[in-house]
Amino acid sequence: MMRALPFSLLVACAHEPQIVSIAPLPTTQHVEVTASALPCATSRDCALTAIKALMRRDSAEFASYVDPRTCVRFSPYSYVDASDVCLRAGKLRDAFADPQVRHWGSYDGSGEPIDLTFEEYAARFVVDIDIAKTTARPETLGENTVDNASTFYGPDATIIELYTPPSDPKLGGMDWRSLRIVMERDNQRYYVVGIIHAEWTI
Repeated sequence: MMRALPFSLLVACAHEPQIVSIAPLPTTQHVEVTASALPCATSRDCALTAIKALMRRDSAEFASYVDPRTCVRFSPYSYVDASDVCLRAGKLRDAFADPQVRHWGSYDGSGEPIDLTFEEYAARFVVDIDIAKTTARPETLGENTVDNASTFYGPDATIIELYTPPSDPKLGGMDWRSLRIVMERDNQRYYVVGIIHAEWTI
């Protein structure tokens, strides 16, 4: 039987990022990262607010959660690569109106290039999940792509995962989706540094 991750923040080891599962399941241990600065008090709250802004196509609000000195790396699949598109806040403010086509990687299976505008990429690889249907992630996802986020982002990152379980019995459990928002804290603020889209891959 697969064991679900708890709601509270989990620390796997000293060299891995903290991983937060958002489903409210019973737990005997609760650890929460907090900060006193606005606009939100926890890494989880900031991640959810930022993603909801993208779902409303409010890229200007989303950009306010991006450290102006760095960028947000967008990974279409679980494996994070240094070549993944990384956009600064200035580029993100009007991202949905930006006609520029970028190379975001390659489609799983076909190997065809993912050449899309930001709006097209977001529709396929960011906002294709239903936050209302998110639940605790099972211990085993059955994905064939290596999840290297912990190694890539390092121990200072917190990964908030929005997992939506399979819904179509005909697909044999392969239609799950997961969005992993990578947060880092600088002084008294939390910033989005990465958005990782995960799904069943060949």
